[in-house]
Amino acid sequence: MRIQSRSSDVKELELTIYSDGFSTVSETRTLEGLAGEAEIEYLDVPALMEPDSLVARGLDVLEYSFEYDLISWEKLISRYRDRTVHLKNRDTGSVKLVRLFEASGMPVFQDVETGEIHIDSHDELILPVHPDGLRTSPGILIKAHDAGSEINVTYLTGGLSFSMVYNAEAGDGSLDLTGWARITNSSGRSYRNAIVSIMAGDVSRVNERQERMYMAESMDSNAGYGAEQRSVSDYHMYTLPSGTDIQDGESRQIQLFAAREVPFTRHYLAGSSMDGAQPVITFMNISDSRLGMPIPAGRVRLYATDGNSLRFTGEASIENTPEGGKVELKTGRAFDIQAVGSETSRNQRNGIDYVRWEAKVINLSSETASIHYEYQIWEKFEVRNANLPYEIKDANTLLFKLTAKPGEEVLIRCEYSSDKRVHVAER
Repeated sequence: MRIQSRSSDVKELELTIYSDGFSTVSETRTLEGLAGEAEIEYLDVPALMEPDSLVARGLDVLEYSFEYDLISWEKLISRYRDRTVHLKNRDTGSVKLVRLFEASGMPVFQDVETGEIHIDSHDELILPVHPDGLRTSPGILIKAHDAGSEINVTYLTGGLSFSMVYNAEAGDGSLDLTGWARITNSSGRSYRNAIVSIMAGDVSRVNERQERMYMAESMDSNAGYGAEQRSVSDYHMYTLPSGTDIQDGESRQIQLFAAREVPFTRHYLAGSSMDGAQPVITFMNISDSRLGMPIPAGRVRLYATDGNSLRFTGEASIENTPEGGKVELKTGRAFDIQAVGSETSRNQRNGIDYVRWEAKVINLSSETASIHYEYQIWEKFEVRNANLPYEIKDANTLLFKLTAKPGEEVLIRCEYSSDKRVHVAER
């Protein structure tokens, strides 16, 4: 016995979408109960489905095959191999019955009445109705045993992905942060009333398949998160609060969360390996800052309040940030902060280099500026003297934090030694 199951039979549909261009599809479909062995044509699956990822519940699967593009010329003709078909003469309209011998490449026919072989025939080929029917969309042919009245099928598909886009409106000491999940569907199937979750984190795939803007209405969201968040294994999953339609070939943006009046600090980052200074906005991902939830990686667009208007001030990247983590948004180059530095002397005595270095930081703006200057030393060193307090950021970086008033010039001086002698360890 053979029956068909279509998307119109879907009772529940869940999508878990990953940023790397694939998704888990899990759907429950109603089915007329089948006792014993039967074949189920499980239709309306994505064209980019990974067939060997299928997991089925509610039936005992004996075998299955993925069938796609069944009405292409090659696949259609192959289904009629060793069957009788008709050839119609395009000039006279006469029809003769022939048997299809070879279906791949150039079809080969044998006249049923005369036994003649026809190769490279220009006659019109007429195919009778195939007993198994023809399908115009991808499907899975499942041979199963004892299928129940409801079956659940889960599989992976390519062509469904998400990316995060954030809008940050910076005011006087606080910002409004809105997170949008941009979901793109090029899987070859539309999904209706689906419960959609996005999974943040880098999920490992082996030999994974690699695979513009449509603005849709957003889901209602008050201050705080509009999506339910929970941990799954070592990843974080965000489930949207209601069913969503995602058409094949479209992208849509759905609001994941909105946080208002998030306190932030601003400083300028300069350094010996940088040209000029870079504005940096920093805030903490904690509940006291009206956040306190894992934030997926994405792109942040920054806007500044200018009277009653917002002005775009640049873009930055945000990494996957756990609860309690610090977010730093670095954009552009500051116009009114100048920083130049150089090595002023280097002398060697007894195999040890003695180095002097200085940097000049100038604040040409009308406001007091907090400036972080990173001096990078690409050799083993020991600081001997510095005119300002510093932190050792890492093995090659000294960090000077300073404040410059409007019009003020701040000079940083540092002396260090670097041992160039060769030391041989004793055995």
